[in-house]
Amino acid sequence: MRKRTNYEPEFKLSVVKEYLSDDSLTLTYFASQNRNR
Repeated sequence: MRKRTNYEPEFKLSVVKEYLSDDSLTLTYFASQNRNR
């Protein structure tokens, strides 16, 4: 994953999308995170 200093909402989204497509396990992770809130 590429690192950047400017963390704009769009950049975060792209990173998340990249991560999701990279690892489907992340879906489960985010799901559990949302459940805890």
